Amino acid sequence: MAPKARLLPLLPLITTFLFVSTNVNSVNSPPPPSCAPFDCGNGLTLSYPFHPQIHLPHSCGYPNLAISCAKNQPILHISNNPYAVQSLNTTDNSITVTYGGESCPIAARAVALDHSDYSPLSYNTGNKLVRFHYNCTVYPPSAAGIKCLQRGAKHSYAFLEGSEPESEWMSHCESSVVAPVIESAVDDLRSGSGNAVELAFKLAWELVDGSCKVCEESGGFCGSSNGGDDRNFVCFCSDGRHSSLSCHVSGEMSQSKTSQLNYVAIGK
Repeated sequence: MAPKARLLPLLPLITTFLFVSTNVNSVNSPPPPSCAPFDCGNGLTLSYPFHPQIHLPHSCGYPNLAISCAKNQPILHISNNPYAVQSLNTTDNSITVTYGGESCPIAARAVALDHSDYSPLSYNTGNKLVRFHYNCTVYPPSAAGIKCLQRGAKHSYAFLEGSEPESEWMSHCESSVVAPVIESAVDDLRSGSGNAVELAFKLAWELVDGSCKVCEESGGFCGSSNGGDDRNFVCFCSDGRHSSLSCHVSGEMSQSKTSQLNYVAIGK
């Protein structure tokens, strides 16, 4: 009885210590593996709300912001078309992506943002719309062509939308495309220079889903479960648990320690 009696005064102190320790670990613990920053091997770190395009029971990040990797290059798919990611800025919620072409700038198709389903992507104000005319056999007066696209007597041109010289020359081009181009590259294109790295455009993302806003305001990360079209909203919390609404709703937390270990194993 004596040892028990000596422990009784210490119980409040032990309880307080355990409470503080538990809460400190919860606050300071890293995000779940599926929400952690990642890269494709080229040194560019990407982070939430973008997420790796991998098949898991749960996915952390916004819909349509999945990133795949090809030859260590992160790729964002827009309307099923691939665009290489050049940089990510989480301060102003913008991502810069480039058009294809290893040695010469080319926008082979118009950029179609998918508005049929929920998509957080929109055009950034740092872009200008440029009209490309490819493989023309009749040339606009006093205009420099894109030198690296010249193919014998076939020349290609780029003009700011609405500023093309009025003439019938455009009907003698094989194709024309209107596409956004980052403003800093427009002058290079119009002078006939430029390169594939500079031929890029910016996109912004914005949260429009109410459930996701509630989750993020509680310190969580938005995601989904079940995959495919039939996805259920999931709020991932920084201590490894998840909820169907908010990290403040403790009654709905359901992730076990075993599940956390499975995330780590699959992620590796």
